[in-house]
Amino acid sequence: MTVRVFFEFEFARGGEVVGVGLGKDVGDADAFLAPPADDDAADSAGPAPPYLVPRPAVFPPPTVVVSNARVVGVIASPYKIKLRPLHPYLKVALQGSPDGAARTTVQYKCATPDWRAEAPTARGAEDTAKDALELIIMDHNRVGKNQWLARATLALADVAPCAAPAAVQVPLAVRTSVESQDSKPADAADAPRLAFDLQVFDCERWWLAQELAARDAAEETAAPKKRWFRTFFGEQ
Repeated sequence: MTVRVFFEFEFARGGEVVGVGLGKDVGDADAFLAPPADDDAADSAGPAPPYLVPRPAVFPPPTVVVSNARVVGVIASPYKIKLRPLHPYLKVALQGSPDGAARTTVQYKCATPDWRAEAPTARGAEDTAKDALELIIMDHNRVGKNQWLARATLALADVAPCAAPAAVQVPLAVRTSVESQDSKPADAADAPRLAFDLQVFDCERWWLAQELAARDAAEETAAPKKRWFRTFFGEQ
């Protein structure tokens, strides 16, 4: 019979033992000494109280504001009759919340639209760090269905929440024909670009970043500094 007793030690920085406890038997030494797996469920729930940064009871829904938008270059017509003028407007939406889409006004007879006088605001219901912003230039048809002319997608994970407007330019995938959904690659040399200023207002994401930074700072100044390791003893 094999009897295993596992111990878990906590040491202060100077080497003094400040905590001893029994570990769990995980079956073999390699698995026992391996780093514990991350608990995704705990991470998704956020930090537990008490909080170092005051936390409101309810966070407002996140919003994304697109301002000073204009097309750099020319949008090619996808229609067979090239003399037909384009009447573009810009539609912005978060992929996770398409019902919160917003749009600009129509600019009639224009292939180089400029919406710098407007600031459409897309509203969401999810974490913007896991979401993406869809920017679609639509063609307004007085008779029939509106058609999309060009589009782009921008991930929001690297956009700081509740910060000053950031100047952004994204390449546009331009539609080649209204008879299909095919588009000219956005990385083409002559592809037009959409330039705009971007602001992300996600109060919960901002609070989480501040809370985690405050906890990291508190841990850095706490004493004594602690480190954990595990070992086991076996007796045959």
